[in-house]
Amino acid sequence: MYVEITNKELAYLKLYKGKDEGIKYLYPDAEEEMYWYYAIDYNYNNINSLINFVFTKNPNLLKNLSVWRLDEMLDMVFTLSDFACRFAIENPREFGNLYRMEHKDNLNNYAADGMMTSFKSTSKSNSEVTVFEDNNSVGLKFETEGFIPYIDIDKIVKGTVFADEKEIIFPPCIQGNITGEKVNYYNNDFICVKLQDDFEMESYNCENSKALYEQIKTDFVNEMTKAIKTGDVSPKLNEYCQIVSTYIYQTLRHMYNNYYKIYQNDKIQGFSR
Repeated sequence: MYVEITNKELAYLKLYKGKDEGIKYLYPDAEEEMYWYYAIDYNYNNINSLINFVFTKNPNLLKNLSVWRLDEMLDMVFTLSDFACRFAIENPREFGNLYRMEHKDNLNNYAADGMMTSFKSTSKSNSEVTVFEDNNSVGLKFETEGFIPYIDIDKIVKGTVFADEKEIIFPPCIQGNITGEKVNYYNNDFICVKLQDDFEMESYNCENSKALYEQIKTDFVNEMTKAIKTGDVSPKLNEYCQIVSTYIYQTLRHMYNNYYKIYQNDKIQGFSR
């Protein structure tokens, strides 16, 4: 593995994998017995539920969602996505196809003009992912082409519960399309998805989207707190979600575009990834 990693990046990766000790890198003065409490917001379930909710407004994602550390949670999203870009630039892919049990509600992520609306954990093993199968899931087989940010997390965070999962993580806001093909493993059908994205520069106004986010973030947390209690998504919360999702989308797509240019330049110079 070739890539420098900061203490904050390591902390976020540990927390993503459920290792509460990552808190000590973020809050050195925190009492060890309180690590679990601080780590709740940074757990991968909570992070993914937040991102997915602001893009989809699906009230089913509100259950047990915590948003008290909103700025820090979005910093985790941006930090890990940036790390995924650097990891992909410095580490040519050594894996073939990847596999995941996906919730059926998320299949539109992979339709035409769709994009992933959360971090996606995948496995190099098509047999191990079947433990996550339930009535609401469907198997996906991923093929990757070109520059796709990713993290081979088990090369960084050792000794976790899922260490044998051979886990590869993809960050949010990457395009992938269902190819129409299916394969069968262990009596499970897996739908084939190709992750391919040229990260074209759109009309990004990252400073403006961040400024709007800063204006509404307190009200957003208040509305989210109400929604978590009631399960109802108000028109005002819908409006705030649009602002937050635009901020996330523009920040990430601008980031990916910058790294894509580096990738393309490396190809021109003969360092094909």
